[in-house]
Amino acid sequence: MAPNAGVKTGCIDTWKYIFLSFAVIILFCSVKNYLVYLVYNTPSCKILCPSVFAASVFVVPDFVQKVFDFQSWLLEVGQDAVGITGYVKRLVFSSLVGAPLIEESMYRGPLFLLREHLSVFVWWFFAVSLSALFALSHGFSGLSLLPMFLLGAGSSWLLMTTRKFWPCLVLHFLYNLHVLSNHLYQSLFWGD
Repeated sequence: MAPNAGVKTGCIDTWKYIFLSFAVIILFCSVKNYLVYLVYNTPSCKILCPSVFAASVFVVPDFVQKVFDFQSWLLEVGQDAVGITGYVKRLVFSSLVGAPLIEESMYRGPLFLLREHLSVFVWWFFAVSLSALFALSHGFSGLSLLPMFLLGAGSSWLLMTTRKFWPCLVLHFLYNLHVLSNHLYQSLFWGD
């Protein structure tokens, strides 16, 4: 057997895990849309339908709000440091480069550093908690939290399965590319 055969197999397995995670997240995006369709115009929609609540309805503890504000500030600083101007360019840079780097570092970075020092149960408790915080940091409500939570949980699973950090970045990039291309497609064919 060639000396690099194990390395290539490991890399191929890592990519399989990334695409499996991505497929599950996209599947749950579709499930979320179907569930919203089912509860639309029902009393449950007040709680479950996305974008029903005004931002002022949710009370976020000060510490958590400061984490969210810090995340936004880092994205703006990154855009300014690179010299990116214009709404579309800033959106693309923020979505495809800034957000994966900053958000994965903030929410999965501690998990990566602690993976060898915590029991599996405690590690997964932190992973689920950080995935929920990650979903909430995007300002969504109701069923729209599901895909974001799964992105966080999928990244955590990748981190634990592959023992590498870069697959989290790739998964986040792929998800954001999917969302961004969906918005671009809609705006090109149906306007704003």
